[in-house]
Amino acid sequence: MIKLRGAFTAMITPMNSDGSIDYEGFRKNVKFQLEHGIDGLVPLGTTAETPTLDEKPGR
Repeated sequence: MIKLRGAFTAMITPMNSDGSIDYEGFRKNVKFQLEHGIDGLVPLGTTAETPTLDEKPGR
């Protein structure tokens, strides 16, 4: 069993004005967290973007 330790950030999902994911913005957010010493990342972690996303690429 893996035991997680440390601080984990519930990441936001930056969006473009058309509702698509801003992947470059997401990369910048991840890089910022890692450069500032966060221990782990939780994408789609309680920040409420999940209902607005679908599986279709490019949307």
